[in-house]
Amino acid sequence: MSTASPVTLQINDIQGLVLSGYGHLDEAAYLFLQVTDPAAARQWLTQMTPEIATAANWPQDDAGKAIKPDTRINIAFTHPGLTALGLSAATLASFSSEFKEGVTGVERSFILGDTEESAPEAWEMGGPNNPPVHILLILFATAPDALISLRERFRATFTAGGLTEIYNQNSSRLPENREHFGFRDSISQPAIEGSPQTVAAGQEVIRAGEFILGYQNEYALVPPMPDPPKLGINGTYLVYRKLAQNVAVFQDYLKQAAKGDPIQMTYLSAKIVGRWPSGAPLALTPEYDDPALGDDTTRNNNFKYAAADPYGYATPIGSHIRRTNPRDAVEGSATDSLTTSKRHRILRRGRAFGPAFTDSADPNADQPRGTLFIALNADIQRQFEFIQQTWVGDPKFSGLYNDKDPLIGNSKGDNQLTIQREPVRKALLNIPRFVVVRAAGYFFMPSITALGIIASGC
Repeated sequence: MSTASPVTLQINDIQGLVLSGYGHLDEAAYLFLQVTDPAAARQWLTQMTPEIATAANWPQDDAGKAIKPDTRINIAFTHPGLTALGLSAATLASFSSEFKEGVTGVERSFILGDTEESAPEAWEMGGPNNPPVHILLILFATAPDALISLRERFRATFTAGGLTEIYNQNSSRLPENREHFGFRDSISQPAIEGSPQTVAAGQEVIRAGEFILGYQNEYALVPPMPDPPKLGINGTYLVYRKLAQNVAVFQDYLKQAAKGDPIQMTYLSAKIVGRWPSGAPLALTPEYDDPALGDDTTRNNNFKYAAADPYGYATPIGSHIRRTNPRDAVEGSATDSLTTSKRHRILRRGRAFGPAFTDSADPNADQPRGTLFIALNADIQRQFEFIQQTWVGDPKFSGLYNDKDPLIGNSKGDNQLTIQREPVRKALLNIPRFVVVRAAGYFFMPSITALGIIASGC
C-alpha cells in the first residue's frame, strides 16, 4: 500500500459531529422531519446553515483554555429527503447504493439481523409502516432547559419552512458515561488522520477517507463520491439505530448463569462485553475489575490480542468488543489483521435514552431505555454493514461455531458465548436477545459547502 501524503482536514467545512462527540453537552434531541414544501424547505436550509456546527477549533480564553459552546446543531438527509429537496436525477443516482436503497428491505434486514422483534415493520420510525423521513436535525445542549429552548426555537420555524416534524427522540447521558447495562461507553474510538485532536495511547490513527469523503482511505484510494464532487467532499454517511436494551432480561440471565452470586454475575457480564463495568479491559486485567485502569485514558484502550491473548483466555474471542474491533487478531498475521481491522472501523457518536435501570421494583423499570447508535463512515456497506453482518452476526466468527455477538446479536434464545480457558472451555448457553431495534435510517451528512448546493436544489 502506498504511503499517503500528509493530510490537512478542511475543518471549517466539515460538520462538527464528525470530529467531536460533544462530551460536555449531556442533552440531545434528534428531530426527524419531512419536507412538505420544497421551495420553502430550501429557503429554511439557507437561513439555518450558518448555525450548523463545524469541526473548527473552539476559541480560547486568555489562559489558552477552550471555550466550549453551550449548544451544537448538525443536520443530515435521507435519499428521499434529497429527492424531495429537488436534487437532479443524475446527482441522486450518484450516491452509494446502500444509501439509495435505505435500511429496510428483506435482504438488508437479513444482513443487519433486523428480524423478528427487530423487523422494520415493528419500528417506531424509519420502517415501511412509518411516514418517510427526509431530514435529521440533531440538537445538543448542556442541560434539559437549554435543550428545550433550542428545540422549541427550531420548531417555530418548521411550518413556514415547509417542514413537518414526524418523530422526536430525546437523549440524556447517564452518569459516568455509562450505558444501560452498566458499562462505561465510548472508550475505543479511532483517531482521524489530519485531525487537530490529540491521539491517545493505544488509539489507532485511521486515514481520513474511512470517515470523510474526499480523502484517501486505508486502501490509499479516495472513496466514491456523489456528483458533483463538491457535494460529497467533506461529507460522510450517518447510520442511526435506536436500540432498546432489556436490562431486566440481561440481569436475570446473568443471575441464573451465576447461580445468584453477584461477583460471578459481574465476571460473566465482563466476559460478554470484553471489559469490566469500569471500562477496564479484560485484556489487561482478566480476573478482576480495576477502576483506576478504567479511568486511565492512557491505558484503558492501549492493548492488542495477538501476542498476549491469541486464544481468548482473557478476552473471549466472541465477546462484544473483540468482535466489533478485533484489532490484530482477526485473520492471518497480526499485521494483516490490523490492516483488515482499520478498513472496517466506524466513528461512534451514540447516546443513551431513557431512565437508568435500578431493579425490577423501580417505578421506572418498564420505561423504554437503550442506546441511540450513531455511526459515521464513508462506506456504509464496507464499514457499518460489514461489522454488523460479518463480525456481529456471524455465528462462525473467527473459528467459533454457534456464537453471535452475545450482547447485541439477534438471538432467538439459542445464542451462546464460548469462554476459552484451560483445561476445559466453558459456554454460556441459551443467551436471549438483550437488544431490539426500534428505529433506523441511513443519512448523508454533507459539508457546509454542500448544504449550499442542496439548498439551491441543484
